[in-house]
Amino acid sequence: MKKNVSFMIALSLLLGLGACDNQMDDAKPIICWDEPELILGFAVDYTTNTFLHGFMQPLPGRVDSFALVADYKSPGDFGSITWTEKNTDKKIFSGTIIWMGKGQQTFPEWPNNKAASYDRIEQPVAMPPLITLTNGTEWDQPVPEQSAYVPVWNAISSLESVYRCLTWNPKAPVYIYLYQPSVGVGNPKDWYWLVFMHYLCEPRER
Repeated sequence: MKKNVSFMIALSLLLGLGACDNQMDDAKPIICWDEPELILGFAVDYTTNTFLHGFMQPLPGRVDSFALVADYKSPGDFGSITWTEKNTDKKIFSGTIIWMGKGQQTFPEWPNNKAASYDRIEQPVAMPPLITLTNGTEWDQPVPEQSAYVPVWNAISSLESVYRCLTWNPKAPVYIYLYQPSVGVGNPKDWYWLVFMHYLCEPRER
């Protein structure tokens, strides 16, 4: 019970339920308790480029070379996508993909944290050069130029947690993936972008 309470306190601190210091260089460190490193996920609506919700997954230890890998199962009728952190084999996200239907996010299982619960900063963060653009699928589809993802980045660029990710771990790659739970005659209103970032609870040497 005590550990669960500690985790919820850490989650609240991470998602910015407290006040945001306007001078971000002097921002208070976030307490992560037993989770020294985290993967943060941010969902952005495909049709409106609006930040929808986010989630976090603790990693089981320090990761010096953060990398994500996708396990994609083609939707002949029913398929799926699962993202894991390569070095720890920690599952980060999974969802079903249905041909001529609509799949859904299956992991994380707990409720997502709504956009309104995140603290924001006054000056948006510029899109980093280390973004990894991926389909995560078996299809031989060209990946658009990075400039095509500027509206996606703009949707989350004012979040305090995004600022901390880039400031405390600037060399870690950022992954952007389009989750399409409905394919075939899919409805783009069902789709959303996922942005994955590596979060540290203390600055790492640049």
